[in-house]
Amino acid sequence: MSRHIAIILSILMLSSCVATHKYEPDATMQKDNSESLKEKYNTTLNTWLNAEEDELLQQWGQPDDVYYISKKKKLLTFKKPEPDDALCKTTFTIEDGRVIYWRYEGIGCGLHLLIDDALAYL
Repeated sequence: MSRHIAIILSILMLSSCVATHKYEPDATMQKDNSESLKEKYNTTLNTWLNAEEDELLQQWGQPDDVYYISKKKKLLTFKKPEPDDALCKTTFTIEDGRVIYWRYEGIGCGLHLLIDDALAYL
């Protein structure tokens, strides 16, 4: 009798582990997608390093904010709405008319890049 109870308990324990295991890949997948999104946006922004300010403005449009650090150095900030009502704020540092640095903050920055890639396959 005790052997039957031990077997039943073992089966219950194993089945509960299986249920937990099925959930974990989804969480891992979301983390991987988030990491690839950051990497893709970083790669895109890196292409702007050393680009001329005029070229940046042609592609990105007029900045939402401009902050002058000195006569030769300024910050251009672009606030772009992303899907799912997320807001991404990307700032480029311009020195002597060229992009020397970038940074961004927000949730979903670069999400539009993944959507564009997905639409390209349709």
